[in-house]
Amino acid sequence: MNAARSVTIGARTYLIGSLNCFEQFHVTRRMESENIATMKNEDADFVLHTCLSVVRVQEAENVSAPLMDKNSKQLRYQDLDMRTMLQLVREVIKDNLESFFPTEQPK
Repeated sequence: MNAARSVTIGARTYLIGSLNCFEQFHVTRRMESENIATMKNEDADFVLHTCLSVVRVQEAENVSAPLMDKNSKQLRYQDLDMRTMLQLVREVIKDNLESFFPTEQPK
């Protein structure tokens, strides 16, 4: 697994972690067959929770904390907005599933 990559969004720095091979498989499987707009809520929640579960928040130098509790699926930072959440999910997908979902836009 690769080292976590840092991404700054607004005033916070986030560390983008790695999905394990099973998580990669299940996220890919849910995203390949459906348009995000037509995804079932359960599938969308699975993708969001799985991706956010590997994100950490940089609190100080060499100190970070999970963005979300993996077991309860509760965010530890309640001020996270939808725009930031979707940016973080995109970063996780880009780092972990780029070969399945190319990030380059068609010309």
